[in-house]
Amino acid sequence: MRYLYIFLFSLLLFSCKNNSNSVSYQQPQVQDGNIFEDDILKEIYTLKDERNTVELLPYLKEEIPHYREIAALSFASIQDTAAIDALVALFRDKNTEVRLAAAFSLGQMKSSRVAPLLLHAFRQEKTSVVKQYILESIGKTGTQADLNHISNFDFDNSDLSLLRGQAWALARFAVRDISSPTATKRVFAILNSTTIPEKIKVIASYYLARTEKLNLQNHFADMKTAFLSGGFIYTRINLAIAFGKVSTEESKLFLLNILNSDYDYRIKINTIKSLQSFDYQEVKNILFQQLRAPNPNLAIQASSYFIKMGNSRDAEKYISEAEEISNWRARSNLFAAAMKYGKSPTTATLIKKYYENSNDAYEKAALLAALKYDIHSHKFVAFETFSTKNRVVATYGIEALVHMRRDNDFEKFNANSIKKGTGNIEEEFSLMFKQAINTGDVSMIGVVAALLRDPKLNFHTFYKNTYFLTQALHRCKLPQDLEAYMELQKTISYINGSPEVEYSPPNDKLIDWELVTSIAPDQTVTIKTTKGEFTVQLSVNTTPATVANFIRLVKDKFYNGLIIHRVVPNFVVQSGCVRGDGWGGLPHTIRSEFPLERYTEGSIGMASAGKDTESSQWFICHSPVPHLDGRYTVFGTVTAGMDNVHQLEVGDTILKIEID
Repeated sequence: MRYLYIFLFSLLLFSCKNNSNSVSYQQPQVQDGNIFEDDILKEIYTLKDERNTVELLPYLKEEIPHYREIAALSFASIQDTAAIDALVALFRDKNTEVRLAAAFSLGQMKSSRVAPLLLHAFRQEKTSVVKQYILESIGKTGTQADLNHISNFDFDNSDLSLLRGQAWALARFAVRDISSPTATKRVFAILNSTTIPEKIKVIASYYLARTEKLNLQNHFADMKTAFLSGGFIYTRINLAIAFGKVSTEESKLFLLNILNSDYDYRIKINTIKSLQSFDYQEVKNILFQQLRAPNPNLAIQASSYFIKMGNSRDAEKYISEAEEISNWRARSNLFAAAMKYGKSPTTATLIKKYYENSNDAYEKAALLAALKYDIHSHKFVAFETFSTKNRVVATYGIEALVHMRRDNDFEKFNANSIKKGTGNIEEEFSLMFKQAINTGDVSMIGVVAALLRDPKLNFHTFYKNTYFLTQALHRCKLPQDLEAYMELQKTISYINGSPEVEYSPPNDKLIDWELVTSIAPDQTVTIKTTKGEFTVQLSVNTTPATVANFIRLVKDKFYNGLIIHRVVPNFVVQSGCVRGDGWGGLPHTIRSEFPLERYTEGSIGMASAGKDTESSQWFICHSPVPHLDGRYTVFGTVTAGMDNVHQLEVGDTILKIEID
């Protein structure tokens, strides 16, 4: 027995010696399903939140695989290229989840070093699911040559992981607007296969929708077959966009038929976008019909079409249509189109009349925005912008004034004004923009500061120094005024001819672990709005800092009474802004958290002004939006009531959020 003890003691010493690079040997302690009862996991997440690469790297050598996995996933959020070699070394790890985590995080790195390393790892890897994530990460980091290489892989249709990885790789290249005939051919091979599942076809179809430079002239028949084959709605949503890249009569007629058929409104939204590729006269009538569609999103999208694609001959038509429809966003868009193409003082007078008669701040703001196409209305817009107490109206107003200053006719208008002796409009605008900076308002500062560094406008001739900009910079409260602060920094550097100073958001809001550990892994909240309620399941285990921040605000009743201030048809609905104009936030920010989850219909994510600047604003997706993956924190998903989410419009109210 004594020899047995000696043997066991020796074995223990040998184990400790050969694991000297490990941080700990404890098994994860999970109580009541909450992983953050485990102190080591809590430490790993804390180091991730602190962006502490140095102290996090040793956890990649932890004895327990789950710790190595979570540590590796942490670098997807940190994105420190100093971790590349350590992550690549994990491809030799025996644990599948660890290798998968390394593949995902390497795809988040913004480095040209990554793609060749991933390709080498792909050749060595034996497990299909890991190879799937390696392929996808190559799509995020590789070159066009890498795209062609991956496109030539002809995987067995029974290996769904490899097919899924290839499809995601093509989609990720498309997000970066990288395409090739070889890749396009492979996408259609996937779409037209009778054995590849629809879930993979959806991914491949995103390549067709996202790539701007794609030539699909010879693929109409392939796309039509895929559209009509009874596939997933998301495939059709993507293909509706792709048809706009085929400028043929067949494609146009097919798109017009979609609008006349009983398809989901999101398919029709994308169809309207695609019709911008065709002759205005041939498609305008069906778009006028869409102005009266039961779904307001269709009316809004159709009216936006006329702003972008309209002409002067139909200016009066836009006005008559505007006065006959009830949706204020569509009506304001039509007034904007009439103003843009008609340039009539009568139209400006009509817009001002609607403005004066409206009691809705968002409608007033939209009408003020419509006047941006009439530089003669600059005094009216300026007065309303600087005299109103409503931040929404003021923000839209300053944006309108900035648009006027950038108008191609501004110089001619100014010259005529000087000639007539009615004043120097250029000087007037310069003083107005200085006034906007001096207000100290974040939207005024942010919008104007971006304009002042436009090299074509020569503002430096009016502003002899940047003192007023520097003073405004010093008055900014950080991180609450972060967006305005960053715009001012860029403008001051531009005017002074000095290098831009990178701003690193402070990490002054530590994770509230006491709150995190009180949140159930499947925690849900019910969001009650003026359009009904919906339920969101939160992902505390993957995004603890974000979920804790959200729950704290819910407990403080922060969101009760806030407005849905942004709705982009077939994209997102957004809320959480205390100002109601998208420029409002909290006195603190939180760090970005990028888990493996993807943005799909019903995903809820955090709005931001850039990495690690999240605060209180959040959005919910109408459809899958893969281009947001790994760029915005996704921290939950709608599990009930998604129909009500689709009904939300700008100006609707969050009545209450309840923790279930």
